[in-house]
Amino acid sequence: MAKSQAQQAQGLRQLANQQYGRGDFLGACQGYTQALASVDQMQSPDSTLICALLSNRAAANMKLSRWSEVLKDAQAALSIQPDNVKAQFRSASALVELSLAAPSELREKLLLRAYLQLSTQARTAPLEVKQLLERVNELRAAHAAHAAHAPSSGAGTRVHTVTNPACIPTLDPALIPVELRQGHVYQPSVDGVSTNLLVLLHGLGDSPAPYAALAMRLALPQTAYLVLPGPLSVPETQGGRAWFEAHDEETWEEIQPTPGEHRRTQSLGHSVDLVCTLLASLAGAGLWG
Repeated sequence: MAKSQAQQAQGLRQLANQQYGRGDFLGACQGYTQALASVDQMQSPDSTLICALLSNRAAANMKLSRWSEVLKDAQAALSIQPDNVKAQFRSASALVELSLAAPSELREKLLLRAYLQLSTQARTAPLEVKQLLERVNELRAAHAAHAAHAPSSGAGTRVHTVTNPACIPTLDPALIPVELRQGHVYQPSVDGVSTNLLVLLHGLGDSPAPYAALAMRLALPQTAYLVLPGPLSVPETQGGRAWFEAHDEETWEEIQPTPGEHRRTQSLGHSVDLVCTLLASLAGAGLWG
């Protein structure tokens, strides 16, 4: 059975590759998705194949300018193979495109992540990577110059505001990355004017529910709130979630920050990318920016 499923996944991948070659990028995305579903049914999924399918789907979505989807798939591929050059390029490309529609305080963070991903391979990188890195440097320089001449808004917390505060923004769940979607809590402002958005992240092993209750008790004026669940489940916590891998999956012992141990930082980096993708999507949709 496992061999048959592996053959089916490879066959679907080849068909998707052919669709990509013909310029049918939407069909290719669907084909890679079907191949990934086939891999998920294998008793021992091939991580190399999963990484390739995710990276290929990211490439197809690049042709469709679906930058949030590109970032999600490329980051998922990098979580399997951190040194995958193609996934790094596609992730950085998405970060650059998402930064163009992002608010100022988020734009530099997105560009910085793109720069860090590209700079690690700059010396031996193909031309397209070097060209993208040059574009990132130009955008960062332009952003820094604009920020230097922008009027100061004074000290304090910066908030995301809606263009039209007289309306109550509705939040389309499709804007939230899939890994953060299930169990999220969104509530418009109690006074009917959701000018600001408060985003709350829970702690290790916790869930959105108590933070949603806290936000309701605060009842901040002109402020909607969004409570996000961590992308990782925590066993034996009655639905608790986490933003990074805190325990070994086999021994359930706490992962220690020792030299060469990257599970915590890599998983946390993936969570940061998910939240950045969400904020960029909200700004791009014209809700808060």
